[in-house]
Amino acid sequence: MPNVRQSDVKSQLSRLQSGRYPKGYSGEAIARKMEGKVDRFFDDGKKRDGKNGTPAKAIRQAHKTVKQLYCAIGHLKHPDGNIRQDARRLLRSATHPDVSFEQTSRRASKLAGRVRKTGCRRADERREAAAREIDVGCRHRLKEITSKRKLRSAGKSLGNCLAGRHLRTYWSQIQEGDIEVWRVLRRERNGNDWKLRGLGDIRVTKERTIGCCEGPRGAPLKLKRRIAKQILRELNASGDDAGSFVRVGAFTAFLDGRPKVEPLEVGDRLVSMWRYPDQIILMAQDRRGKRTWGRLCRASGAWDENLCVHDEGFSSLLVDLLLKHPSAAENCFPSPASPEAEATVPPPPPHKRQLVSQLGITRADSVH
Repeated sequence: MPNVRQSDVKSQLSRLQSGRYPKGYSGEAIARKMEGKVDRFFDDGKKRDGKNGTPAKAIRQAHKTVKQLYCAIGHLKHPDGNIRQDARRLLRSATHPDVSFEQTSRRASKLAGRVRKTGCRRADERREAAAREIDVGCRHRLKEITSKRKLRSAGKSLGNCLAGRHLRTYWSQIQEGDIEVWRVLRRERNGNDWKLRGLGDIRVTKERTIGCCEGPRGAPLKLKRRIAKQILRELNASGDDAGSFVRVGAFTAFLDGRPKVEPLEVGDRLVSMWRYPDQIILMAQDRRGKRTWGRLCRASGAWDENLCVHDEGFSSLLVDLLLKHPSAAENCFPSPASPEAEATVPPPPPHKRQLVSQLGITRADSVH
């Protein structure tokens, strides 16, 4: 509160006197008593600091306290009963001869803090009541997080960074509309209780993309393939870069149907391949039934490493497939049906090391 003068304190005292008090209160008596307490407080400050003039810190404190006393008049009709009671006590103590200015100042600050905290809580409750809720099947539910309190609570329940250092960053992005954070709930088998299974955030850009999607303690969120695809539809988002969705083969390209699958054999694995203009999707299944999904994509005719999800455990398999199979990497993408494209000489196949660094892979732990 810079550049506060004693005249400003006098103006606040005049305002305190002219306030609209309920029956049983005297604005003139409260303002007169507070003026005497403020004068004694200023005199004590001069003696303590050994100066002729009133210390600036004392003037700022007096101005703030008198202003809070004026606000307490409105708090007499606050919806919270505890705040109404504290406001009555504060205004009555202002006229009590045994209550010093310092005591009144502490009580006024405490009341202001309680009002501010209650206001934030009520604002959170209003936002939470307006939060979106989506049922996914009969056992899964999505709930949007619209309050800082719910964000912190979800972080504590899952044991992740939202309960600590990253809480402020995520909440700031939610307020600015840059991201949406959704809770993934699952119904318990023995009743109607819903248990928090994980969190997912959506980057709200030109294309809605799921960024981080995790379960307890940072583990991948375990979803069945059918549920994962339905979540993508309900949220109108892409999960091609989220490991929890890629690991079960819930690719955005599959939401509108699939092209004809091309079965391949690579060693002891059966590999299925789906071709698209800008990407190929592969699924390998070993003799034990474990499935491994991978995606290789390109943009503007070049391999785009930024669009890939990496897993070195599957890289060598895909490299061998793309280099040895008759449908080599440069032929996996259908060319545009135009004279210019037909006249273009196809680029040479990428080097094996280049493919290793640019393949998009994720491994699934079980078959869904």
